[in-house]
Amino acid sequence: MSSRPPSYATLPDGSQERAQDLVTSALEQTHRDRPEPSIDTPPAPPLLQARLADSNQHQVPFGVPPARAERPETNVRYTLSPMENDPSSLLLLPSAESPNTRPKFQIKTVVNPLNPNSFVTTIHQGATANGRFIGAFEMSSNRDPLYEWVSYGNLQQQAFFYVLDIAGFGAFTARNPVRPRNWKYRDYEFYWCWENGGFTRCYATDPQSVSTNPDVQPKLYAKYSPRRLRIDRSLGTAYYSVALEELEVTPEGHEVLDQILLSLMIIERRRLLGYDPKANVI
Repeated sequence: MSSRPPSYATLPDGSQERAQDLVTSALEQTHRDRPEPSIDTPPAPPLLQARLADSNQHQVPFGVPPARAERPETNVRYTLSPMENDPSSLLLLPSAESPNTRPKFQIKTVVNPLNPNSFVTTIHQGATANGRFIGAFEMSSNRDPLYEWVSYGNLQQQAFFYVLDIAGFGAFTARNPVRPRNWKYRDYEFYWCWENGGFTRCYATDPQSVSTNPDVQPKLYAKYSPRRLRIDRSLGTAYYSVALEELEVTPEGHEVLDQILLSLMIIERRRLLGYDPKANVI
């Protein structure tokens, strides 16, 4: 008889079945305690429009500007405020009392790389160049007509006379020595009239055409105040400060606010460059 031990141990009768039952019971208990794997469908990625909107909320300060023109119930006073991080840009900022204090437009001017005497100005809706394109124009300091154009709506780098009457001079009144500048684009038309020291008013109709009838007043769209010195003598000593350019717009004027701003930038640039010397009369 061989002395080699058996390859397995012999269990008493019934012990193997009881052991198998214990193993099965333990496996079932482990399965019950284990959390069920999630079979939910993973959330779908946001739509492209939503991602772009979220991106714009971070890229455009003060939120995304409204796409349509807003018509307030009362006049709104705006300031042409320089941007701290971009000295070549201005923001059209409503006053703190306005119902909507977000920047209306960004105005940016750059030098033409091929003509250092010429400057291109672009206007976008909102606080940055990411906003909707409004218009653009170019003007040279040496009055070169090849570098004078405007883009707005369906006009692409067209001469100023397509929308703005800027040619010629003529006596208007003693207070307004330069005749009105007429802006006309499709069904919209208004007139800019200078007053003393560069102060300008924008009317829906030509004031000269109704000046003979004192009972008829032209509808006012906007009033522009150029940069000027402010003197405060309340403390007994004169303190000087600079008052930034301001634009006050009526509710009716807000319907054409983009055209009012674009045309104002053109005629004010011409005034400051000496194109209309009579407009600087004091």
